[in-house]
Amino acid sequence: MISPSRRSLFCQSLAYTILLINLCQSLEAKTNIEHYWSNLKSYNLEKITETTEPQQQNQIGPFSQLVLDEYILLSHSRWKIHSKNDSHPSPLELEVYEMKDATGAFGIFSAWDTYSKNFSKGHIQLTVDNHKHVNSLCFWRGPYFFRLTTSPITDTNWKDIQKFAASLTKIISLANIHPVTVIHLPKEGLVKDSIRVYLGESSFASNSQFPKRLHSAIGFDEDVEITSAHYSPENYPLFILGYPTPALAAARSASLQHAMKSYFSPHGIYMKRVGVLVALFFGPESEAKRVLKKVQYTPTIKWIYEKDADPIPKTSREEIVTFLGVFKRSILMALFLLSVTIGGGIGLGFIRYQIRLHHPPAALKDTTIYLNLNSKTNGRNPKQ
Repeated sequence: MISPSRRSLFCQSLAYTILLINLCQSLEAKTNIEHYWSNLKSYNLEKITETTEPQQQNQIGPFSQLVLDEYILLSHSRWKIHSKNDSHPSPLELEVYEMKDATGAFGIFSAWDTYSKNFSKGHIQLTVDNHKHVNSLCFWRGPYFFRLTTSPITDTNWKDIQKFAASLTKIISLANIHPVTVIHLPKEGLVKDSIRVYLGESSFASNSQFPKRLHSAIGFDEDVEITSAHYSPENYPLFILGYPTPALAAARSASLQHAMKSYFSPHGIYMKRVGVLVALFFGPESEAKRVLKKVQYTPTIKWIYEKDADPIPKTSREEIVTFLGVFKRSILMALFLLSVTIGGGIGLGFIRYQIRLHHPPAALKDTTIYLNLNSKTNGRNPKQ
């Protein structure tokens, strides 16, 4: 049997080992935006403000806390940009929204115009999606949404903005993975600047084209993802609702069909369900058929290769990975040796106990040997 003290020691060792392994994995996985700044060779960034607990804020930027909770904001920060090659102070500032994933970052990017009421004036040449405004540039990369601002903006400032944005997107080698519902938007006739992504009831409330009386049939408590977009030439809206499973999509499709019986639309509402997607088109039948027939759902696996430069130098990354790998292997080896030692001791103790139980040692005979030191024989018999 294992004694209570040994059992307690073993459990504690196992718990500490698991904790250390999880810590190693978290160190390898976590990356904060500030880690990239050292790779900006021509710029220094000075922190102005940082919010690491956005849940305690009523509003950040133009967004309410409820909306940011749906897009899952992790941190918000503002930075002053200084050029190393220019002695004059730069008027550029950078605003960073660090989201949980790329879906949230694209959601904030797509919703910025609606909430800020600062509508897009076009685009600049970048390798990522971007919106050019009167006094700012918005773009996203991986789980980050960026907003570059300066006042006033001149042609020279726009060149500085484009140069910094290009440098930033180059050092952050993260893929811009669009949400599933965005990927399945039909491409023909799509007005790209009209794309909006909603991840809950609070964010979807900003859309004025989807009938309010149909909201209850959507099922916002079922992790639904909604994308809306307009299609030329008449700018009719298409909504694609994405659900976690085909069964949920089928159930919500039936609920929406039932709710639409009591709703009147001047043009009509046409619906199509395929896989986990439910598509609704608001417009005439001819346009609905043209757009909806191209809404298809074929799940595929796409391997994403790292093509841009690594934000962390290769030698540094190799040293970090090597150190963490050696540390993790050492912990696992220590756990293995500890298990073998304890298990071997318990096994030998059990074997010894069984031997003593079934084969007790024979009792020694009570034989006493006396030595007479007072006798003197000298080779002869002692005298009586």
